[in-house]
Amino acid sequence: MMVPMMALTSLHASTFLAIEFLLAFVELVIDSIPGILMRLNDTVIDGITTVAGTGWWPNPLHDQHLAGDLLWFIAEVADVPVLILLLLRWARRDRAEAADFDALTDAEHDALVQAHLRGARAGSDAAR
Repeated sequence: MMVPMMALTSLHASTFLAIEFLLAFVELVIDSIPGILMRLNDTVIDGITTVAGTGWWPNPLHDQHLAGDLLWFIAEVADVPVLILLLLRWARRDRAEAADFDALTDAEHDALVQAHLRGARAGSDAAR
């Protein structure tokens, strides 16, 4: 999923990548909520109070806590590499944008600033 996105870094501005990173971070927090709720709940959610059979099986509340831990762990492990890759894309794009601005002469930079202040498109005024 992330490999094609890594190739598109030059097509997006760093602001777009920052928003993408923010949305991925919010998703990281949201998808951990079911596991956290299962882990912190002191009553068995599905209402089963006894487990018939073996003595080695954990009681239902402990089993629910283990399931919540596992769900929380899987949700976080799946999202952390995505956040790292998004952060790398953002850093790469920021370096490219900085290099583009550093390559501008002072006159070109002033023209871009004036075009921005007038609200005009930078490419149309810089070409005149």
